Amino acid sequence: MKPGAVKDGRAHLAALDTDRAVFLDGELITRVAEHPAFAESCRAIAGLYDF
Repeated sequence: MKPGAVKDGRAHLAALDTDRAVFLDGELITRVAEHPAFAESCRAIAGLYDF
């Protein structure tokens, strides 16, 4: 994303899979936005960026 650009929902979801380590019950989650434990909340937050 370019400096000064407005973040949209798609960019938010993509950013969740970069530069972070997310663990759930000791398991490394590599695709946070697609994991069943997080998918709904990730989509809901992404929708706010597109509002």
